[in-house]
Amino acid sequence: MMAVALSLIAALVNFSREQAKITADSRPNSEVIDSYRDRFRGLRAILPKQQLMGYVSDLEASDPRYFSTLLAAQYALAPHILAETLNREALRTAGYMLLPERLVETSDCSWVVGNLTNSLTDSGELARRYRLRLVRDFGKGVVLYRTAR
Repeated sequence: MMAVALSLIAALVNFSREQAKITADSRPNSEVIDSYRDRFRGLRAILPKQQLMGYVSDLEASDPRYFSTLLAAQYALAPHILAETLNREALRTAGYMLLPERLVETSDCSWVVGNLTNSLTDSGELARRYRLRLVRDFGKGVVLYRTAR
């Protein structure tokens, strides 16, 4: 039992180090941030102030670009607060048992920002996956969703 606990602790420490390295390596540069400011300008103008908003992307969290695009979107929309969003039921159905605590359930946010990096991504499909309602597509991969309550 003790060996299992020590192995688990060692794995968590190693995972934390890897996550810190990925985050440090994926910090967006000023050119990326400027492009995100331009992309998100229309959305930023209509967002409600000081409200927690969800964030969804067509990138998987394992993609090295994921954290960079999340950080750039957070910066471009500051002081609005973005939180990574998930559909826990869909993930559990897919076999995921342990889910990161930093993620919020889609039902915890009234508004969800979509950041689509691939022009072929269907914003409607992303809405279905996360059980969201498409409110407005701003173009350039920027989408505003509302939770389907």
